[in-house]
Amino acid sequence: MDIHFLCAIYILWWRLHQSEGAACADAGTAIGTPLPWDNTNTMGNPGDRTPVLLYHTSWLATCCGVIVAWEMRAGQTGDIALHSWTLVNVGNGEATMKKINIAGGQTVRLDITDKAKQIPIEEGMAIGFVAETEDLVFYREDMDCAAPAGCEFDYMFDDFSAGVPAEYKTDDPYQFLTDGNIETPPLLREYAIRAIVKPGAKPLLSNLPATISIYEDAAVDDVIFEVAFSDEDEMQTLDIYTVDITPAETPEPFLIDATGKVKVNKLMTGNVGKQYAMNVEVFDGCLSEAKTLTINVITTLALPVLAAAIVMYDDAWKATCCGVVSSWQIRGALNGWLQLSTWTVDDAAARLATMSGSTTQFVDISTSDEVSIDIVNKAQQLPIQIGSAIGFAGVTVNSIRHREGVACDADCHEGYLQHDFGGALPAAFVAGVQWTFDTSGANLGVSKEFGVRAHVIPGEAPVIGNLPDTKTINFDAAVNDVVLDVDFTDANAKQTLTASIKTTNPTTTKFKIDSATGEVSVSEDVSATPYHYEITVEVSDGCLTASAVLTVDITPPPAATAAPTSASSSSSSDSDFWHSTMGYVVIGLAACLVLISLFMLIAFCLMCNFMSKFKPNAVPRREHNVDSHRRRRHRDMDEDYTAPGTPTPTPRTPRTLSPSQVNFKSSRSYQDGYRDALQAADREIARPPYLTTAHYSLYGPPPPKYPGGAGQW
Repeated sequence: MDIHFLCAIYILWWRLHQSEGAACADAGTAIGTPLPWDNTNTMGNPGDRTPVLLYHTSWLATCCGVIVAWEMRAGQTGDIALHSWTLVNVGNGEATMKKINIAGGQTVRLDITDKAKQIPIEEGMAIGFVAETEDLVFYREDMDCAAPAGCEFDYMFDDFSAGVPAEYKTDDPYQFLTDGNIETPPLLREYAIRAIVKPGAKPLLSNLPATISIYEDAAVDDVIFEVAFSDEDEMQTLDIYTVDITPAETPEPFLIDATGKVKVNKLMTGNVGKQYAMNVEVFDGCLSEAKTLTINVITTLALPVLAAAIVMYDDAWKATCCGVVSSWQIRGALNGWLQLSTWTVDDAAARLATMSGSTTQFVDISTSDEVSIDIVNKAQQLPIQIGSAIGFAGVTVNSIRHREGVACDADCHEGYLQHDFGGALPAAFVAGVQWTFDTSGANLGVSKEFGVRAHVIPGEAPVIGNLPDTKTINFDAAVNDVVLDVDFTDANAKQTLTASIKTTNPTTTKFKIDSATGEVSVSEDVSATPYHYEITVEVSDGCLTASAVLTVDITPPPAATAAPTSASSSSSSDSDFWHSTMGYVVIGLAACLVLISLFMLIAFCLMCNFMSKFKPNAVPRREHNVDSHRRRRHRDMDEDYTAPGTPTPTPRTPRTLSPSQVNFKSSRSYQDGYRDALQAADREIARPPYLTTAHYSLYGPPPPKYPGGAGQW
């Protein structure tokens, strides 16, 4: 018997036994005994840590959904892990740990609002719990169970006082130590805990229904499609499978794996023109969704020539705002895959353009040739800026309609670039690569209008994840030492993010940032003051920006730790000046002035020495003038001259000089003698100008050396 047939039979059997369970009430269905638990006062011995699984019908799920709340009566504060279980000792679900903060003996309700922590549970599954440190949940047993009723033997438990075994984990079998039925004697117990279950979310097949075409020579295991499926309840385990394929064949022509990949299961030779309807279903254990994938088998000769790549740069197709493309409106001609793209036209005349981004979408015209492709996933929304152009290229077939010639109106234009590949799109035809197109509308002289347009909305702003923050570096940090790797993201994953330093306070160039990675590093010496900076980092996606502050504190050198005195500050400042360019200029000028002054001093000394040896006759000495004055004075004196303090002598007859005497006074020898006498005389200014011996000899005998008495010589 064919193995594929056996697989199909097993899948059908498994699906019949995995039908959707009973729906839980929207208001919530309780799993466990009802309140109150007034007489549940037992909590175990101090230090006990007892995992419990409650599998009596009172604690078994009666519907299919997720646990949105837990109610319990606890005796102390602590952490507790809550579980759902199958009845084969296999942990079939996830554990949710929740902090509880209560007073002893108080009833507690833990609402699980986070869908990521809501435990899925199916009809017939049990609930369980274990405290993280020591037992928290009250129970009653034996004699306390007489009234009211509610105690049962159907519970399993163990002892984790020494720690949790490695095998006690999700999706692994675990054999409990004992249960209430095999104890000696059997123990009746009722635990004060229950779970509230509500319906979960329905799983989704997001890209079905769809229609695709494959070649008749497609190889076995070729992936021809990938189904996208999801569930809002993140803890749900999703199963995707084929319900049936029509027309039915053995073996089945196509299979789908656990990840949603649809693969060829047998050769399609001879099936050209045949169409298959593959019904695919996704199941979360409670709810399911089914949709159809239509597959056409075609021959290679029947495939139209691959679409030309077109970039439309006329103003009608240029972006007038900055954002992301949220949807594409297309007028399709055939079903097929299409590459939709945004472009920067670098030089229209030279037919040069660079692709900014692209997304590959399937065009399905089975219901209408006017197709709207909504890009819900923000990570697939193409960024576009003012002035950018849009374009497309067929991946499988010519799928975009256009009009030209007589069918055109004012909307047709020649502002487009065109490239015919004549086969598959080359690997280099991707974002970031500049492309030279074969031709353009202007070269062809043909106006066209293409059935495609893009809808642009504002994108998401970038997010800086680890700022504001403060970092400390040492004063001797080297250039390129990393201060911080700034973490930035954008929900629009196709955006190109650029980081920059917007401002620094105080202004500095000591730091730099890698625009692509966000790495902030040292760019120059940081040992000089100041030692505190606030760096504003900005991240841009081309449209929107985000900024945050990075504070950098620099540990100063040891000498700079204490506040400098005014003298040390002045000394440091003077030292800095004399080691600057201006300081060197001043030092040079001062040296030149010193040398010039030295040369002038030497020249002055030499000149003085020379002048001391040169005595011109034309310049009389000062004492000559004094002598001349004295000569004039004595020449004019009367012979009866009386020295001061001398008694007035008896008048006498003036002496009459003979002609020979007169001639003698006029002679040169007389004059020379008179001059020599004057030079030999005492020249103290304070003494009266008494006559000298030389002078007195002309008038009479000299006076005695010592006066004989008052008024006498």
